[in-house]
Formats: sequence, C-alpha cells, structure tokens
Amino acid sequence: MKRLLLVRHGKMEHPAGLEITMGWSNMPLSRKGRRQANLVSQALPVLLGDHKFEFFSSDLLRASQTAEIIGQKLGRKPIITHMLREQNNGEAAEKLRQEAKLLELPVKGDPLDWILYPGAESRRMLFNRITGYLHRLDKLVEGTVLVVTHADVINAAVCWWLGLSADTFAQVEFRINRGGVTDLRLSKEGKPVLYRHNITSHLR
Repeated sequence: MKRLLLVRHGKMEHPAGLEITMGWSNMPLSRKGRRQANLVSQALPVLLGDHKFEFFSSDLLRASQTAEIIGQKLGRKPIITHMLREQNNGEAAEKLRQEAKLLELPVKGDPLDWILYPGAESRRMLFNRITGYLHRLDKLVEGTVLVVTHADVINAAVCWWLGLSADTFAQVEFRINRGGVTDLRLSKEGKPVLYRHNITSHLR
C-alpha cells in the first residue's frame, strides 16, 4: 500500500433531545451527516486524482451510508466490513449516555487493557483489530486504499502507518472532524508520511 486515505463518517442521528453512546450503536446519518458526506464526496475526486484505488468501509450505518454517498460520486461500491468498526462498547451500545454511565466498570491494571463496559473491547483490542486488518490490506493492495470509518479507527490507523505502538496509541489523540480526510503516503524513499491530516476545507 502506497497511500491510505481515511474518511470519518458524517454525524449520526440521535433521538430528539437525547444522545446515544457511539461505539457499536448502529444509528443512521442525520440530515447534517448526509450533507457532510455529500461535501466529502465532492472533494475526494480531486484528492484521488487519476489513481486507481480500493474502497472499504465500516459496516455501521453512519459509516456505510457515508461510503454509499461517496461511492455514488466516485462510481464505486465499497467493500463493507465489520473489521473497520469503532471500538466495541458492549452492553452500552444503543443506550443513552446516562444509561451507559451506570454500566461502567472500574479501572483495573493497565488502562490500555481496561474494558469500560461488559462485553466491550479494550483500547489494545481495538488497536490490534485495526492494525491486523490494515496489515493484511497492505499485503494485498499495491496502490491507494480509501477507507470510510470512525475516529478511534483513524487514530489507530495513523499510529500503524507511522510505526507507533499500542502504548503510544493510548497516549495520543488526533483531532478528526466528521467528514474530515486524512492522507497517509509513502515518500519516494519508502518512508511513511502523515501527508495531510483532518482535511476539512470542503466542509466550510
């Protein structure tokens, strides 16, 4: 893989006046989210240029619907996979934030291995899932890969591209706006480069 373009999905729909936990909650795009997806779909042809690319998306609705809108503009259908989902929030999925708060488990041991909710993933588990999947893609794809996914997944992917460890992933966080695009490339010397991060000019 010589280039990895990462797109964060648009804003998801919440019940009126309420806020659902993120993670594996499977909520569709809101009206604003669809607008964000349309705007990023208009920017991607310029970012991609004439380069051939492979196209992947998380299967959670807020990502897959974003990818569908992008695909209509690019004339491509994404490969939808659960491997690119956000961090699993277990029993807190689909619950309101105040309900999820009651399910929180105490911190034990290394925070990287802490599981916040019953049935959820730790940060290390998320990192290993995402980096393992990207490592397999790296072996299969020679050129450009376009991925529509979630904020924590993009954080893990940037760390993987730059050769950073799970411990580093647990300590850093890159700002990633909904509809933002991160462009990772290899230099002429084959070195991994964070070429542009969180491109949002198309959203203004």
